[in-house]
Amino acid sequence: MTTMNRIEINSSAKINILQDALKERYHAQHVIRERVQNVSLWTLGILLAAAGWLIQTKTALNAGQKWAFSLVIAAAFIVLRFFYLKDLERGFETQQKVAARIEGILGLYEKEFFDDLGESVYPLKWKDAGSRKDGRFFKSNYLLLYTGFTILIIAVWFYGCL
Repeated sequence: MTTMNRIEINSSAKINILQDALKERYHAQHVIRERVQNVSLWTLGILLAAAGWLIQTKTALNAGQKWAFSLVIAAAFIVLRFFYLKDLERGFETQQKVAARIEGILGLYEKEFFDDLGESVYPLKWKDAGSRKDGRFFKSNYLLLYTGFTILIIAVWFYGCL
């Protein structure tokens, strides 16, 4: 059985390491949020532009073309929503969990740790960040995508019928 040698690190060095790690977690969360928002907004724009183009061309699609477009649209939606964005969401939740653990180690959830006001610096519910599903950021972006894909499917199927 091998015993790992443990490096002795003083308390202030540990705090510096934790602070740097926490900054990196916060940065990663910002990058993920920005990526999700950009992808969602660009996708929504492309979907609406495609629906507008389809309507402006005044081309009525036959049933086979409608099905083909619908399958391509559905495949794009599935890949984007359930693979790419879901992976980003999982990564975001992991970053939140790690950040919350570091914040806990630093005492940010302990009452009167930094002052005598009887409250913690961060709300206690933040301690469960990444585990709870009450955030709306991803839900809002998914709603944008649902809206865009629905509008495009409606344009494909019902243009020329109304």
